[in-house]
Amino acid sequence: MINHTVLFKVQDFDTPKDKQDALLEIKESLMGLDGKIEQLKHIEVQLHHTLNSDSFDLALITHFNTLADVDIYQVHPLHLEVVKVVKKYAVGRACVDFEF
Repeated sequence: MINHTVLFKVQDFDTPKDKQDALLEIKESLMGLDGKIEQLKHIEVQLHHTLNSDSFDLALITHFNTLADVDIYQVHPLHLEVVKVVKKYAVGRACVDFEF
Protein backbone atom coordinates (compact mmCIF):
# COMPACT_ATOMS: atom_id res chain seq x y z
CA MET A 1 0.00 0.00 0.00
CA ILE A 2 1.03 3.59 -0.63
CA ASN A 3 0.40 6.38 1.87
CA HIS A 4 0.08 9.71 0.02
CA THR A 5 0.15 12.56 2.53
CA VAL A 6 -0.22 16.20 1.52
CA LEU A 7 0.02 19.23 3.83
CA PHE A 8 -1.47 22.57 2.83
CA LYS A 9 -0.86 26.10 4.08
CA VAL A 10 -3.62 28.57 3.26
CA GLN A 11 -3.38 32.28 2.64
CA ASP A 12 -3.89 34.92 5.32
CA PHE A 13 -7.48 35.96 5.93
CA ASP A 14 -9.10 39.03 7.45
CA THR A 15 -10.79 37.05 10.21
CA PRO A 16 -10.38 33.64 11.85
CA LYS A 17 -13.88 32.77 10.65
CA ASP A 18 -12.86 33.41 7.03
CA LYS A 19 -9.89 31.07 7.45
CA GLN A 20 -12.01 28.43 9.16
CA ASP A 21 -14.60 28.64 6.36
CA ALA A 22 -11.90 28.20 3.70
CA LEU A 23 -10.41 25.21 5.50
CA LEU A 24 -13.82 23.60 5.88
CA GLU A 25 -14.52 24.15 2.18
CA ILE A 26 -11.26 22.41 1.29
CA LYS A 27 -11.95 19.58 3.74
CA GLU A 28 -15.49 19.01 2.47
CA SER A 29 -14.30 19.05 -1.15
CA LEU A 30 -11.59 16.49 -0.44
CA MET A 31 -13.88 14.27 1.62
CA GLY A 32 -16.37 14.42 -1.24
CA LEU A 33 -13.97 12.15 -3.15
CA ASP A 34 -14.55 9.32 -0.68
CA GLY A 35 -16.00 6.32 -2.51
CA LYS A 36 -15.94 8.06 -5.90
CA ILE A 37 -12.49 7.16 -7.23
CA GLU A 38 -11.81 3.44 -7.48
CA GLN A 39 -8.07 3.74 -6.78
CA LEU A 40 -8.61 5.79 -3.60
CA LYS A 41 -8.76 3.23 -0.78
CA HIS A 42 -8.73 5.59 2.23
CA ILE A 43 -9.06 9.33 2.71
CA GLU A 44 -8.72 11.39 5.85
CA VAL A 45 -8.56 15.17 6.17
CA GLN A 46 -7.55 16.87 9.40
CA LEU A 47 -7.26 20.54 10.32
CA HIS A 48 -4.44 21.88 12.48
CA HIS A 49 -5.60 22.22 16.09
CA THR A 50 -5.04 25.98 15.98
CA LEU A 51 -5.96 28.47 13.28
CA ASN A 52 -3.14 30.81 14.23
CA SER A 53 -0.01 28.84 13.37
CA ASP A 54 3.07 29.28 11.22
CA SER A 55 2.83 25.60 10.35
CA PHE A 56 0.64 23.88 7.77
CA ASP A 57 -3.11 24.21 8.21
CA LEU A 58 -4.53 20.99 6.78
CA ALA A 59 -3.36 17.41 6.30
CA LEU A 60 -4.68 15.07 3.61
CA ILE A 61 -3.91 11.39 4.18
CA THR A 62 -4.81 8.94 1.43
CA HIS A 63 -4.02 5.29 0.71
CA PHE A 64 -3.63 3.55 -2.63
CA ASN A 65 -2.60 0.04 -3.66
CA THR A 66 0.23 1.22 -5.95
CA LEU A 67 2.09 4.33 -7.07
CA ALA A 68 0.39 3.87 -10.46
CA ASP A 69 -2.95 4.27 -8.65
CA VAL A 70 -1.71 7.56 -7.16
CA ASP A 71 -0.90 8.71 -10.71
CA ILE A 72 -4.41 7.79 -11.89
CA TYR A 73 -5.92 9.67 -8.94
CA GLN A 74 -3.84 12.78 -9.70
CA VAL A 75 -5.45 13.21 -13.13
CA HIS A 76 -8.94 11.94 -12.30
CA PRO A 77 -11.56 14.57 -13.27
CA LEU A 78 -13.14 14.59 -9.78
CA HIS A 79 -9.74 15.15 -8.16
CA LEU A 80 -8.98 17.95 -10.62
CA GLU A 81 -12.22 19.70 -9.58
CA VAL A 82 -11.10 19.57 -5.94
CA VAL A 83 -7.67 20.92 -6.95
CA LYS A 84 -9.47 24.05 -8.19
CA VAL A 85 -10.98 24.57 -4.73
CA VAL A 86 -7.63 24.04 -3.01
CA LYS A 87 -5.86 26.46 -5.36
CA LYS A 88 -8.29 29.24 -4.40
CA TYR A 89 -6.77 29.27 -0.91
CA ALA A 90 -3.48 27.35 -0.72
CA VAL A 91 -0.16 29.17 -0.69
CA GLY A 92 2.01 26.23 0.34
CA ARG A 93 2.05 22.48 -0.15
CA ALA A 94 4.25 19.58 0.92
CA CYS A 95 3.80 15.96 -0.09
CA VAL A 96 5.28 12.60 0.81
CA ASP A 97 4.47 9.16 -0.59
CA PHE A 98 5.68 6.04 1.16
CA GLU A 99 5.00 2.34 1.14
CA PHE A 100 3.55 0.74 4.25
